[in-house]
Amino acid sequence: MTFHRFHHHGWLLLSVVVFASCLVEASEPSSRNLVQNGGFETPHPDDFLQPDQWADFQTSSRTAYRDRRTFHRGSVSLKLLTDPAAGTQQMYQRLHGVEAGDVLRVSFWAKTNGQVYGQVALLSGTIREAPQLLAEKSFRDGGWQPYTFTVTVPAGLTAPLAIHLGHANGKVAGGIVWFDDVTVVKTGRVPNPPRRVPKELVSNGGFEEVQNRGGHGGQPIEWTVRNLNPKEEKSVTFEVVAPGRSGARCVKIAGASADSFVALSQEVQGVNPGGWFVLRLAYRAEGEVKGGAMIVGLDERGNDVQLSIAGDFVPSREWRTMEHQFQLSPDAKSAQIVINVVGTSAVYVDDVSLTAGKLPSPAVARQPRLYPLPPLADIKTH
Repeated sequence: MTFHRFHHHGWLLLSVVVFASCLVEASEPSSRNLVQNGGFETPHPDDFLQPDQWADFQTSSRTAYRDRRTFHRGSVSLKLLTDPAAGTQQMYQRLHGVEAGDVLRVSFWAKTNGQVYGQVALLSGTIREAPQLLAEKSFRDGGWQPYTFTVTVPAGLTAPLAIHLGHANGKVAGGIVWFDDVTVVKTGRVPNPPRRVPKELVSNGGFEEVQNRGGHGGQPIEWTVRNLNPKEEKSVTFEVVAPGRSGARCVKIAGASADSFVALSQEVQGVNPGGWFVLRLAYRAEGEVKGGAMIVGLDERGNDVQLSIAGDFVPSREWRTMEHQFQLSPDAKSAQIVINVVGTSAVYVDDVSLTAGKLPSPAVARQPRLYPLPPLADIKTH
């Protein structure tokens, strides 16, 4: 799924390590703003309506420009309009002079027209480079509001940091977001910062923990199974068997007849609405098989607000892997992993994982601009 309903944070926080102030080395907070032209007051030399020092992604002069009628401070703001046909509209800028261990405070003022979530994200790399998301903030307030988030730069990043401004859901028509007074400042340092490791959100994804212990059989904890055919609700094969792909166990799912529709599921709490995630799992299926995996975004009342298809199972005697990258709807408060099997097919599943994920490579070609982009945009494209 893309910037839309199953993930409320619009670029889900990929396991950022934020440290308490007691762990930060004593140092004078820096007042130098790492963002150039964060108030958008300086126009681009070739186009007065465009801000200098900012690069664009999939925008046009109609969807991204300096707005002299609406601003928080100064005389202009950056106005971004959604364009569902063109894709996500974003402006971004690389940050220089940042090292692993730096504690950064990102602050900005913003507002929306109430039709779409806005989003500010800090990434390792730009959206053109399959970046890794470090932290982000989503919002939908109709009046000017200040927003702030703090992040410690982890070790092991492979690309310089970049700040991105955009929408959490680029497929919403008529959405408008305004940005102003964007700042990134260093507030301290953490010695020997750890490498960023994505937090695992699935419980018992290897099916090693069962209710009745033993080498075979048993029901894995944290998982539920249902036959969605009401006439065969209890006629399913759902058990932990040995061996697994990477551990001692895996789970076997099968229906009782051609009308069976068996669904194995787990609801994951604590997800970042609007954030990006990666679902991974391993499976094998002998003979003809029908079924696959999906993600369902649920709102606070448990209603479905998003359906993201991860993929279909294919026959294989060997273990295969499935990987699905998606953005959770901003309206979703939890994510439900659903693995389904249709008919009497038997599928073995193991190593189910859900982590905050990097943004996908853009699928829509960038629209031409009428003026040269700033040097910050002179990067490799995919």
